[in-house]
Amino acid sequence: MKSLVVFSILILIEFIFGQNSSTNETEIEYKENRPTNLINPLKFLGKCISDHECKSYEYCDHIGINPFGSCKEGRELNQKCVFDRHCKTKYCHLLKCVKRKPIRDGPCSDHTECIQEQYCSSL
Repeated sequence: MKSLVVFSILILIEFIFGQNSSTNETEIEYKENRPTNLINPLKFLGKCISDHECKSYEYCDHIGINPFGSCKEGRELNQKCVFDRHCKTKYCHLLKCVKRKPIRDGPCSDHTECIQEQYCSSL
């Protein structure tokens, strides 16, 4: 119960200070200098709401209609899947995890996902 109260307070604080009702120079300056590594209160509870809160090879596993899930490691190649997000490669084809085909100027998380003439700039 205490963790729920703390979580609610943290969400309320983020809601109050994260509001952007009107844009002025001070607010733009604040957003530019705002730290990008803000603490996510869900991590303290070991929970997530969406996949972007997990590592690149994980997905947020929800049970039923519960909005809170936990980060689970993606499935290996040739394992069963339903959605792309269930695979480590983030590519599910015909209900199996398969290796993603390299795409020119496409999204990547590793150099092996790029065509031979390119490299992954997000590393």
